[in-house]
Amino acid sequence: MGNPTQENISLGPPPKETVIADFYSLLDSVKLLTDETNRKILLMQTIQGHANMADGKFRTAKEKEDCTRYPNTTLEDIAQALADDERLKMTPTEVKEKRLKNITEIEGFIKKALKGEKIKRLQNDEREPLLGIRLFDEILLKNPMNVAKGFYLGSIMDNYTTWRKQLEKEPYSLVMGGGECVAVDMSKLNQGTVDEMLKSDENVNLKLSLAMKVINGLHLGTLAKEEWAEHINMLYDKGIIINQEIVNATGSIRSAYVRHKAGKGVSDNAAVVMAGILYGKKSRQDGIETALGVYLADAVDTLDKYLPVIYKDGVDEAIGREIESSGRISLTEKEKLNFIFFSAIHPKKKMPDCSQRYFLQIDEKADDTAIENHITYLQGDKPKKMIFGHKAADVGVKSEEFYGTIEKQLKKYSYLL
Repeated sequence: MGNPTQENISLGPPPKETVIADFYSLLDSVKLLTDETNRKILLMQTIQGHANMADGKFRTAKEKEDCTRYPNTTLEDIAQALADDERLKMTPTEVKEKRLKNITEIEGFIKKALKGEKIKRLQNDEREPLLGIRLFDEILLKNPMNVAKGFYLGSIMDNYTTWRKQLEKEPYSLVMGGGECVAVDMSKLNQGTVDEMLKSDENVNLKLSLAMKVINGLHLGTLAKEEWAEHINMLYDKGIIINQEIVNATGSIRSAYVRHKAGKGVSDNAAVVMAGILYGKKSRQDGIETALGVYLADAVDTLDKYLPVIYKDGVDEAIGREIESSGRISLTEKEKLNFIFFSAIHPKKKMPDCSQRYFLQIDEKADDTAIENHITYLQGDKPKKMIFGHKAADVGVKSEEFYGTIEKQLKKYSYLL
């Protein structure tokens, strides 16, 4: 157990002027491979991260420890701060509706594929590219069911209780971190609730463990960072987490993430590329289509963080269950576990874990994006040299190092395939 320290945090919403300044800075500097509306929606999520971690315009001092973090910031706070902004031109309701429309269009595509309809491209009913990604207009599909299969794989790769925990057993012996997406009642994240929790826990060790977790207060950052497996029932009992499959996101009810176990997760970049490799052995086209399905699942997992309703475990898993129940895909348990294992961030391995923003951000030197580079690689062509993820030296990963690591992982664990 680490030594907790008092942090410089504010549990209220972030300053409106800082949110706007961060938004303008991002608009003026970040180019994405999508239409303008979707670019703004994705950059709003970056602002949330900046407020949570004191980055971007929230970095007001040289040392991050001297800056104020806003760990309770949600996309609702960002949307409200930008509601009247002339450059966003969307109300919070309109932002949620646009995000939902993107998901509905992806789900519509999946349902058509499951029905066996002939679909030539990743487009909506108006023949516009899904998510506004113009690259999708250029990719001709041969078997849309590959996309559905990839989506299903992408929908289960973050599931901790059902899938990731199984990797702790042989032959994998890989311990991963994980948690679940839930609806949280923000009004319960206060000192009064903390006092109640500490009084109600009679186990001395558990009480000490809980006290260490909430030394800086009970907030969304605490739920996402600390291990809550041994206290999860208490979070439900106290009404902090709402125990319903679908909850209206109104008032103080916000989408959040609660961590069960600390540790590494899955590299979204590796998941896309591994799907392309594992299911492209007979045909590279099959692999690329499967990889695109994984990518779409990751997009839904991003977009569902701010919708009119909150789905327990996320909308991507709900769509994944629809795919599974259709009986149209055939994947063994071993295939599912292999996919997650090969997509995981293994100990001592530096792997990029791109957000949707970084999947689509145009690298000016390479004039390319991560998702385009991955497709180039899966086609058997030479990918461009660029950095995946944040350009910071301790976070970003060079493309040649990433693909090299992928190939080494496949060779090292080939006995699993």
